[in-house]
Amino acid sequence: AGWIYPLFAAFRALVGPDGRGELVWKCDPLEFWKLHGRELCARFETHMKDAGNDVKKVASNVICYAAMREMVKMSSKRS
Repeated sequence: AGWIYPLFAAFRALVGPDGRGELVWKCDPLEFWKLHGRELCARFETHMKDAGNDVKKVASNVICYAAMREMVKMSSKRS
């Protein structure tokens, strides 16, 4: 399951404080996935191939985590 950690971690970009300082989802994560899941997986596939599909390499690749987070941030701004 380590290969999916960078995708899960990227969804932190969808969390932020509300007016009272409570952390809330900025948008529904399931709806976000329905809209952008294919695009995220396509970007993620590149990192998997670069790591030779080695789960441990992907799960510990800082660049992969950063790229997925930026992808989620960009996609959420477009939505």
